[in-house]
Amino acid sequence: MTSFIKRLAAVALFLLLAVLSACSSSDNGSGASNSSTAMTEIANISVSDSRVGSLVGTKDPTRGLISDERGGVLMFGPYMAIQPGKYRVVIRGQYAAPAPTVPMTLDVVHARAAVTLAKITIDKPEDQAKGVLATLDFEAPNGAADLEVRAIVPAKADATISGYGIYKFQ
Repeated sequence: MTSFIKRLAAVALFLLLAVLSACSSSDNGSGASNSSTAMTEIANISVSDSRVGSLVGTKDPTRGLISDERGGVLMFGPYMAIQPGKYRVVIRGQYAAPAPTVPMTLDVVHARAAVTLAKITIDKPEDQAKGVLATLDFEAPNGAADLEVRAIVPAKADATISGYGIYKFQ
């Protein structure tokens, strides 16, 4: 009987920990999941910011940065300094890949794009309902003097980027 009670207590403890873990996960409103690790927003960049540029898009005051059907760098910038640490970039926007499906590339770089901190390819938004195009986590062990967030689109892409947030994990 004692062994049964010990097993029952172990199962109850496991279930309690699972429930507590699920309850500690919350949405911070940015589209980024904020679990037990806290994050601080260090920048909220709009594509209308003068530090954000484009080689294959136009800035629309109401919609954001819109691809013009040429392939290339839709968004680059802001060339900001960050301290050493772990970060998350949440890029807001929409993307419809041209047929056949050709992904767009999103990356975080520094040192004049010589060092890549994070890179993903997507063929659809991460969370269209929340307007989140993608989330990239990265570490900058030595910080960066010129952090750059880029979006590279294929020809005929239907992409719009409204901005992005940069968050530092605590």
